[in-house]
Amino acid sequence: MFRPNRSLSPWRVTAFTGSGVSAKASVVYAKPEVVFGIHSDASQGQFIYVDPRTLKNETRINNDSVQLSQLGKYLVKVRDGEVSIIQSVSLQKRTNPGPITYLAKDKDTQLFALLGGRYDSRLTSGVLSGTISLNHTTPRNSETQTNRVRGGYAKIAHRVFDSTTEFLVDEKYSDLATGGQFYSHHIVGAGVQPQIILSPFTISPELKFEWSSVYRHTLNGGIKTAAKINPYYDISLEYKYYHTYPDLPSRYGYKAGWFELLPNPDLTTEQDHSFSFNHIFKTAPFQTSLSFFYLRALNRPALSNPANISTKMINISHAEMYGVVFDSTFSLYDFRFGAGGQVSSSRDLQTKKELTYKPKLQLNIFLEFSGIKNTVLAFENRWQAMRFLNLENTMSISPLSQLDFRLSYALFGGSGIFKILNILNQEGYVSEGFPVMGRSFWVGYQI
Repeated sequence: MFRPNRSLSPWRVTAFTGSGVSAKASVVYAKPEVVFGIHSDASQGQFIYVDPRTLKNETRINNDSVQLSQLGKYLVKVRDGEVSIIQSVSLQKRTNPGPITYLAKDKDTQLFALLGGRYDSRLTSGVLSGTISLNHTTPRNSETQTNRVRGGYAKIAHRVFDSTTEFLVDEKYSDLATGGQFYSHHIVGAGVQPQIILSPFTISPELKFEWSSVYRHTLNGGIKTAAKINPYYDISLEYKYYHTYPDLPSRYGYKAGWFELLPNPDLTTEQDHSFSFNHIFKTAPFQTSLSFFYLRALNRPALSNPANISTKMINISHAEMYGVVFDSTFSLYDFRFGAGGQVSSSRDLQTKKELTYKPKLQLNIFLEFSGIKNTVLAFENRWQAMRFLNLENTMSISPLSQLDFRLSYALFGGSGIFKILNILNQEGYVSEGFPVMGRSFWVGYQI
């Protein structure tokens, strides 16, 4: 694959335009001791689709979005080691789309910020980070709603010979203002994870306690065993038992555009038992990874009827998910071929019905050719099988397939890029009421 020679400059610049009135741009400055980048994304317009609930043509109005994000990473050498600092900020303002029966004018603002640091030395390492996110919605016909989440995380690891023990503490606070009411949830966790090396095996048990101000306190744990069989082959086996707390909008309700999530104060904590077996094989010109997984979930939250514009989250008493995730790439002369995806099954064990939005098959295939001087041609096809919209399995979304094309050409020390997304102009839905974009053309430049 052709890649321009960037060794002389730390700058990376990318710009795209296409798909009606849409544009994307990013600028990155990268050196071993510092990385700093800015990305912007803007889109404006409307498009027509068929609502799977009514089978009528409807138009998404004011599907407008503006996003600006920034990321920085900085490395500082100290006496016995090094300190790396990472920070990120992103802001997005958009108009929530809606069907023509609800000409959405809802204004939605999302803010995310992260600040963290890591210290590494020969015997000790540590991580300290904090995050905050804000979602502020101003609906056209109802009161303003705000959902805020902030969290902190700290971890210290100490090495003795070939073994490492990690101690961690984390904290998360979230609040929700909706319907004239104010709700909050506070979680504090503490855990330990030793790492024992018995060549060629690495054994990592873990134990963590979490305190919750809304739900019952939980104890989580697991164990992972990994082995490097030879320089080309790695395997691992993992079991985890953990709990997931429902978020505040799921418990107390929320409105977003034309969709209303009804409150359900009876929601309880999800309990999961997960098993996985993974293997990775690497040798030129072939690489493959294969993972088998099984998940048994108790009280898993799910939308009772996602196809309705007004629904609520409920607990499924017992759910089961299992399958295979695979990814492979192969190179031959000027060609590079890749295939990846997931074959899985997910169902409610009581009703024997499939869970919503869980396709039995997802498949990605790509083919890349670099045999023309300074040029790379690539095709990629993404496919998802049929998905059910409700727990009764009476409504579904048809399979979704998208074929994309990309051409890159060496130009002025960088790459000129031309893309056609959804070449065959296939109709389909990412989720109910949210159709994929039709055929679109993009041009850009990258240095």
